[in-house]
Amino acid sequence: MQNIKSYGYVRNKLDDGSVQLHGLWFNIGNGEMFMYSKNQKRFVVVNGETLKSTFGHLINEESSTT
Repeated sequence: MQNIKSYGYVRNKLDDGSVQLHGLWFNIGNGEMFMYSKNQKRFVVVNGETLKSTFGHLINEESSTT
């Protein structure tokens, strides 16, 4: 994530709010998906429990921009 933020055109879009970055990691061996949580500063497994409690704000943001 830090590497892609180092590109000027990406940094400009992040700064003006027209782009958001989301980090995902897949554990293919057991079928788990993890998403980076800015609040927790770590990757958190995405499941029914964490989807709303940890990432619910992203769902709300996405629906308000469309």
